[in-house]
Amino acid sequence: TNNAIAIESDCQSCPEGFFQFSLAQSECTSCKSGQYADKKGESNCKSCAAGSSYRNTISPCIPCEVGKYQDLNSGYSQLSCKPCLIGSYSTGTGTATCTKCGEGKYGNPGDPIKNSAAHCLNCQDGKYQNQVGKFTCKDCPIGFYMPSFFNDPRTSCLACEASEQP
Repeated sequence: TNNAIAIESDCQSCPEGFFQFSLAQSECTSCKSGQYADKKGESNCKSCAAGSSYRNTISPCIPCEVGKYQDLNSGYSQLSCKPCLIGSYSTGTGTATCTKCGEGKYGNPGDPIKNSAAHCLNCQDGKYQNQVGKFTCKDCPIGFYMPSFFNDPRTSCLACEASEQP
């Protein structure tokens, strides 16, 4: 076969973790770190896709767990999946990005797993958030307020009337 090496009088397939793409070679080439060949007789090494992490040169990549992501697509730096940052979450396995909390919400700093939209909490009374993916809400400026009856999203504060104070 094309991806075999000659040993004495027989040709043999390259073992897992090795490859050979040229004819009539006496040696196989080892896969680089960050790549793998999970079957005998591979003609090239495979790279991990985004959303997965590298294990070793002979095993397929592992999909990222819920609450984690991997935005790189191959290489030594892809040894593990990264946890979603506070203010973002992932609900499935094998994700390349995390979903950011929406406007009017902030990421729960007490949630270590970040595996659902429940990680994102509504801004408290007197606060708002007009950006996505944040881990805190902003205080309403002087002369503005956020009432407790106001339903989300709390993306901006309400102005006080001329005769009112917050």
